[in-house]
Amino acid sequence: MYAVIVYFLAPFFLVIPVMTASITASSSLVGEKERRTIEGLLYTPLTNRELVLAKVLGSMIPAVVLTWIAFVIYTVIVGVLGAPMMGGIFFPTWTWAVLIVLLVPLVGFLVTSLIVAVSGRSTTMQGAQGTAVFVVFPILALVIGQATGLVLFNVNVALIAAAILAIADVLAFLLVVAKFQREHIVTKL
Repeated sequence: MYAVIVYFLAPFFLVIPVMTASITASSSLVGEKERRTIEGLLYTPLTNRELVLAKVLGSMIPAVVLTWIAFVIYTVIVGVLGAPMMGGIFFPTWTWAVLIVLLVPLVGFLVTSLIVAVSGRSTTMQGAQGTAVFVVFPILALVIGQATGLVLFNVNVALIAAAILAIADVLAFLLVVAKFQREHIVTKL
């Protein structure tokens, strides 16, 4: 029971921000194209960096908040049902604290940045959402690795993953901003 609660279910909390953000982020730019509201957005005095950051944060923040709410509910359920069985409060662990506080926002930002980039290149929302599914595969591989015991989260692994993700977030965001071309989007309308 302890292994399922503490180890097996941890990666699922990384899937929540990915799936939630993928729905809103995949329609961020292509949805504006389809609704014919993107011209006004592209002619605003915002820089490309500010515009991309707004689209990323607009999708990522609700996804992270939803994940945190799910974590609080999960913690209460585990505490109420698991504490008597385990002889006391055993959850959350330090690994879960790092996962929820650091990894969830970092994964959310990375995935949302990549999906916003896909949305800017797509011609339909369905196409953007279809392509966004491929971003979920690495997270699912992590779930499978954790379930089979190939990868086990502990505090050190989670902190190393957070450091790598922070670097990947910055690089991905800078790449998305560099590839974002207002003129290209306007001429494709």
